[in-house]
Amino acid sequence: MSPAEACGVTGGGVRCHRRRHGTNPVRVVARHDVEEGAWRRPTGAGRHGRDRLGAIGGRRNGAVPPGPSPDLPPPAGRRSSAPGPGALPTAGGGDDEQTASDATDPATSGEPEMPEAVTTEGPCAYIEAEQPPVDGLPEVGMPEDPDPTPSEGTVSVTLGTNEGEIPLTLDREQAPCTVQSFLHLAESGYFDASPCHRLVDSTDALEVLQCGDPSGTGMGGPGYNVPDEIDPEQTYPRGTLAMANSGAPNSGGSQFFMVYGDSNALGPQYTVFGSIDEGGLEVVDEIAAAGHDGSMEAQAGGGAPNTEVTIETVTIAS
Repeated sequence: MSPAEACGVTGGGVRCHRRRHGTNPVRVVARHDVEEGAWRRPTGAGRHGRDRLGAIGGRRNGAVPPGPSPDLPPPAGRRSSAPGPGALPTAGGGDDEQTASDATDPATSGEPEMPEAVTTEGPCAYIEAEQPPVDGLPEVGMPEDPDPTPSEGTVSVTLGTNEGEIPLTLDREQAPCTVQSFLHLAESGYFDASPCHRLVDSTDALEVLQCGDPSGTGMGGPGYNVPDEIDPEQTYPRGTLAMANSGAPNSGGSQFFMVYGDSNALGPQYTVFGSIDEGGLEVVDEIAAAGHDGSMEAQAGGGAPNTEVTIETVTIAS
């Protein structure tokens, strides 16, 4: 059966819906462009005025993406072992009445197979992703996605580490969906007993401490992706708290980085969702002063901190 027969033609192409509970369409997950012969995810500005599914591109699910300069790649871990750069994560919906992959057999019809995309149904549309094949990752499920997304004020959070407390201020207005996800992970205990696995200390170019992967491999994630919330004029001065990603749009998960020195090598590709208080920066400065082991210089840049850093608990101010 062709995509048109399975999904219905709409103007410029074929439009498919993921279906649940009978024939009620839940969310458009992809659109087939008849002229170009390719499946495309829908794009468009979200409720916060950002193009959630049409943001800055890059490589996905492969090696760490190339950075702003050959020897200074941006902080980003592999999101999964899905096939090759450019691959989109797929996840089946067990209660779907019919998925587009069922409707199209490329081997017999000559039509491309449509990637499935399961998302939460609120305004943030968190994207279900394959859990990376590494040990030590807690299962936390998808965040709640209320409508409207809380988007006012700040939230005070403290990372309790073995090297001292690192107070953070999360900015709901700047990145409401990212803050909502971070709080979900913190409340679920996802970050507890997790290492900060990467330190980069290239002065005036890239000075960051990267955390948020309980496996400590740089490949870990929570089993879902967070849509980008990026200001095209974004910079990354000392004190910035931002999400790491694979280099592809909407590929953030749980990994984040704390900027302890102005990082001028970074372009506006990483969602900023808060700041590090001065007392927390002093703790990060001491960790950075001890340097790193250089284990990631050949690929990602930097290495594991020489001072072992573990996030023991995350406390959210009431």
